[in-house]
Amino acid sequence: MSRREALRPRLLAITGFAMLLLAGCNDAQLSPTAYRIAPSQQGEADSHQRRNVANPNAPFTMPASAPKLVARQPLLDVDDVPPCAATQLNLFETRAEANGSRHRLQLTLQNAGDACRLRGFPAIALLAADSSVLGSIEIRRVSEGVLAASLSTAPQGAATSASLVSGEVEAAPSPYVLLVPNGAASFQLGWTSGPSCTMASRIAISAPGIPSSPVIIPRPLTVCEHQVLITEVAADRD
Repeated sequence: MSRREALRPRLLAITGFAMLLLAGCNDAQLSPTAYRIAPSQQGEADSHQRRNVANPNAPFTMPASAPKLVARQPLLDVDDVPPCAATQLNLFETRAEANGSRHRLQLTLQNAGDACRLRGFPAIALLAADSSVLGSIEIRRVSEGVLAASLSTAPQGAATSASLVSGEVEAAPSPYVLLVPNGAASFQLGWTSGPSCTMASRIAISAPGIPSSPVIIPRPLTVCEHQVLITEVAADRD
């Protein structure tokens, strides 16, 4: 037997194996999950396919349904808006606290109109049942810190009154509070209650700088020490 005849079976076996391998490759398919364009890139791929562009970095047009950038509204400057008008402000009671006979009430002014500004102390008056002003009650302007301290301190007669007087705020201009549409600013009232003290049936409240348009709220309270503390308006933090 010649050498060529001896190698013929081996060559036939190799050739047959190669043909089977090629046939298997032609029938094989990638798994549907083996390669998939990410949803965020689907539009890019479609655009490139429609344009028949081979360069993956070529310009393309995003689908019309894709999110679009929205121009950011310019920031408002408090000096560029007018003072708030009474007709655009709503008044709400937003918090009430008590520590024994000491009370604190938070009220909020919400802007129902265009952007405006406020600053300073609201004007308030306590009214009797017949709507007369209770002139025996003094309204004292204090900081939030002084009012908070008064809430945490038990009443001690004349000594307490003296400490509250020492914390009264000087009549210095305060920074404006910017009220954007639906924005809010709050202030607080503080008082001491007890038996045999002055009884008020309602409170008349005017926003800072708008004394001619008071809002009357039905808020009965008994006031001792002949005084009610009030803070200036501040940007609402709630």
